[in-house]
Amino acid sequence: MKNNKNMQITVIVHPNSKNPRIEKDMFHTLHVYVTAPPLEGKANKKVIFLCCEGGSQKIRCLK
Repeated sequence: MKNNKNMQITVIVHPNSKNPRIEKDMFHTLHVYVTAPPLEGKANKKVIFLCCEGGSQKIRCLK
């Protein structure tokens, strides 16, 4: 039997935020506020780093 450990979540990134934080709304969407700018993927890289607890897990972005 194969153990499937995949999980899909919806994340909305808010770059250039003053207060970095992660919030969940009533639709179970994660809102991730990061201080990084939205240039050259810096904000997305910061979100992946935070979600992986320092980059130790593999995350695959679908969109």
